[in-house]
Amino acid sequence: MHKTVFVILSILCFEVYTEGALPVTGQPAVTGCPTDFPGYHIDKDNEAQPAGCFHTGQGIQVLPLASLKDFTSTVDKKAWDKRGDAKDIIKKCGEEAVKNAAKYFGIQSFGECYFGNSPDLKQREVTPADGCDSFCKWDVGGQSAMTVYEVVPKSFKPDCQSVHTGYLVDTNHWGMFGGCYHSKGATTNTGVFPRAGFVNFKLTIDWSTYINQEHGGDIIKRCGQLAAQKGLNYFGIQYYGDCYFGNSPDLSQGLVKTDCSRKCLWDVGGIDTMVLYKIEDVV
Repeated sequence: MHKTVFVILSILCFEVYTEGALPVTGQPAVTGCPTDFPGYHIDKDNEAQPAGCFHTGQGIQVLPLASLKDFTSTVDKKAWDKRGDAKDIIKKCGEEAVKNAAKYFGIQSFGECYFGNSPDLKQREVTPADGCDSFCKWDVGGQSAMTVYEVVPKSFKPDCQSVHTGYLVDTNHWGMFGGCYHSKGATTNTGVFPRAGFVNFKLTIDWSTYINQEHGGDIIKRCGQLAAQKGLNYFGIQYYGDCYFGNSPDLSQGLVKTDCSRKCLWDVGGIDTMVLYKIEDVV
């Protein structure tokens, strides 16, 4: 399985912020139905990376039946539809895996949680031809499918954590969360990217979507698409809808460490903060 790996970015011609080094993240391979997000947070030390969505039933068991923790009574599909994911159940199942020192966990029938160290990943994966929404909607398995995750230790643990580990910006690229940073101001030099690499999306923000989904995914996606089209490696969102991009972000202002819910809300930066993303290939 691919693991999220973080390395320190060396930035020439800029003062490098060494305390909160910029992570360069990996991404999950997509061979069947892709997940909506490249990963989910389990706790401050661990995250869940998708290993695939697999057909089950007729005696097929991807993870041990004896490990079952049934969370179906807590499922809120209305909330999942509103938000676009089942991160609450994914987190709860991941916590069970961590508690039991299991490397993998899977969710079947929307709320049945299984875990273990040797999943049978030779089972047939659900494919777009099968109907991903029919079997793997909300990034969990349906009545006859299981979405499997690998528990991966986090190497990057900022004080201000993201809602998701990243966002799909187009069919070929993820925008992977790289931290929430202080900047020098909303209308002058941002302190992270040159002003020349800038597009204002604030007038098109759908605030109700931000609130319902708990993130600014649409603006993140649009900004990431611009960066990917230009062949750039990084992009960031400041002031909720200001999109910046480039190859040499200046992180000398440092990571935001307090008041995260205001300064880094919805995975986009506030007036004087920026949430940074690294473009990664979907492979």
